[in-house]
Amino acid sequence: MRSLLPRAAIASMALLLMASGALAQGVVDQQNDPAGGSGFGCGSPPILNGSVHQSFVPSADNLVAVELRLMAGSAFPTEGASTTARIRDGSSTGTVLGETTTFVAGPLSANTQMLVRFDFPAITMTPGSTYLIEWVTPPTTVLMWMGQSGDPYASGTAYSCSGNPWPVSGTDFNFVTYEAEPPPEPTTSEGPTGCESAIDQLRDAVEGLGFTEFKHCSLERLVENAAKHYAKGKLKAVAANVTAIECQARVLGKLGVINETQLSAVLDAAQAVRDCIGIQKKGKSKYGWSVRKHRDRH
Repeated sequence: MRSLLPRAAIASMALLLMASGALAQGVVDQQNDPAGGSGFGCGSPPILNGSVHQSFVPSADNLVAVELRLMAGSAFPTEGASTTARIRDGSSTGTVLGETTTFVAGPLSANTQMLVRFDFPAITMTPGSTYLIEWVTPPTTVLMWMGQSGDPYASGTAYSCSGNPWPVSGTDFNFVTYEAEPPPEPTTSEGPTGCESAIDQLRDAVEGLGFTEFKHCSLERLVENAAKHYAKGKLKAVAANVTAIECQARVLGKLGVINETQLSAVLDAAQAVRDCIGIQKKGKSKYGWSVRKHRDRH
């Protein structure tokens, strides 16, 4: 029967975070990386280059990477070494869901620890189910997987080279699993949003006037211009068109073309647009109303 060969416990180690370590892409799902522990591998021939495993229970519905805390042995090659990890479903003999090989650069002094990242194409996970990280061990004097007893990861356990749970209860290897980054919030280059309904209300108020000539030749066109400027983020231009609508509505009211109810509907809708875009009237002049301030509402 194969067995793991523990190395001396490490009290205080130099910590190498690979370029893919602390700045790793993805979001941490499961994590077990306590300080200290021992290095484990599959011993000497004939069981050299066997595999050890660590089970885990994801909370996420996908996995894109794992990091394993490995330790360089006395025979770590100056030129570096490649190492392989797999994800298995359910047990040490379960279906392989993904496999990847990564390179650990040298030279490294003996007993140097590092988090080594293994990236996978996104693997679908069932939250609450059991999966295993399999590490294909090189000669134990090249690299070892750090771990310790005491059940530091309550949702899983380490498996020996025999494929069975590590015989010392509560042994776990050091690892981190990552799920995919959430998609970014959608953005738009069309300018501000949120005031479309106010402009629609102004359009309805103009439509409610019921006459044709002024509506098509002037007021309706001004509303559409305001809508176009708003889509481009040109809030002062929106305010200018609203000002023109207010001026014309007042003239039509004085001429008796529209009644007080119709005039109030247009002016109230125009004020709602002003309130939304943050540009208010300063005071009356012979040219109508003027802009007092501009507040960016992006």
